[in-house]
Amino acid sequence: MNPTEEQIKSSAQMFTKLSHQKRTGYYNVYINDQFICGISEADLVRLGLHKGQILQTSQIRDLKSQTLMSKHYALALNYLSYRIRTQKEVEDHLKRKGIDQSIIDQIISKLRKEHYLDDTDFAGRWADMRFKQHRSMRSIQVELIKKGIDRQTIQTVLADYQQADQQSALQITEKKRAAGKSDDYIKSFLAQRGFSYVTTQSAITTDKTL
Repeated sequence: MNPTEEQIKSSAQMFTKLSHQKRTGYYNVYINDQFICGISEADLVRLGLHKGQILQTSQIRDLKSQTLMSKHYALALNYLSYRIRTQKEVEDHLKRKGIDQSIIDQIISKLRKEHYLDDTDFAGRWADMRFKQHRSMRSIQVELIKKGIDRQTIQTVLADYQQADQQSALQITEKKRAAGKSDDYIKSFLAQRGFSYVTTQSAITTDKTL
């Protein structure tokens, strides 16, 4: 059933006022002289809004939804500006801010589409950094799991670091041996770093043959 002309008029409201917020590039939107929401300059242009424009109730509802989405998306971008994050880290951050899961899902989808979120890339960068710090594959795997990286991605990324794990254990062994540490001490130290028994034994044996 189509709405009558009177029903359409009664649901229409006018965009009557636009005022600057303290934040640069943000404005307050007033409909029928009542504050409705804040909006960024980018969204204002994108949506083609202007004073005197007649808006239907559904358009006002969509406006509120879009501006809320933009606000929370900016929050996520700010969180990512300090360092790269995993999808789980961003989701947990937004949940702590009390944002609805439906909006979080939209934000995550947009961040992934625009390549701000890439768990495979994160895992590779994290593994590279931790291997340079002589961390074991096992300890790196635990760290990545805690950060929400799925096991298949971890397995794929760490497959390229098998030899690096053995090299790290050997370098630690050489350093500790040069400092006069015993085999038992070295074994214990490597175990605390997460190196496997096989990798530890190989490092100690290889070091003795050098």
